[in-house]
Amino acid sequence: MSQTAKKAIRREMLAARARLSLEKRRQKSNAIGRRLCELAEYRDSHTVLFFVGFGTEVSTLPMITHALEGGKTVVAPRVRQESGDLELRQVQNPQEELSEGAMGILEPKSGSPEVPLRQIDLIVVPAVAWDTDGYRVGYGGGFYDRLLGHNENAVTVGLGFECQLIDRVPRAPHDLGVDVLVTEDRVLRFNQG
Repeated sequence: MSQTAKKAIRREMLAARARLSLEKRRQKSNAIGRRLCELAEYRDSHTVLFFVGFGTEVSTLPMITHALEGGKTVVAPRVRQESGDLELRQVQNPQEELSEGAMGILEPKSGSPEVPLRQIDLIVVPAVAWDTDGYRVGYGGGFYDRLLGHNENAVTVGLGFECQLIDRVPRAPHDLGVDVLVTEDRVLRFNQG
């Protein structure tokens, strides 16, 4: 499928998310958070990389707080403007350490400690659209595609609302799916190996 097809999917899925009321998104995000916390992969993890939800995305701030309260090391991405890569920085106090970045997304301040990807046990992955095989359409910047391409041993868990699911997203041979996808209604597991 072409970039035009991906753009159409993005428009459609962003519109579907926008149709959810703030209260519905909150309820669904809470249900997704409960399902995430019930995963053995989450319970067994020590260091978790969370995306920080913005706009109409799944709200991850309550999940981040829960992970910190549970004694996990929490990491969040910060966009490195020069290279377009993600810096992985530890977050201990989201209210004080997260601020709006260049793209309007909350991200760790530059003084937060960097955490090497190899130390992360679980990566929580965002998307605009998911398919039922665990593949995603992102926003088009390629940040998570590059990150996941360097991942060697962390379990990858996608979060999304049911309204973001489609039968099949466009994929190229280099695209990587997630190991687990969590929605408000279900947990889907994949053998991406």
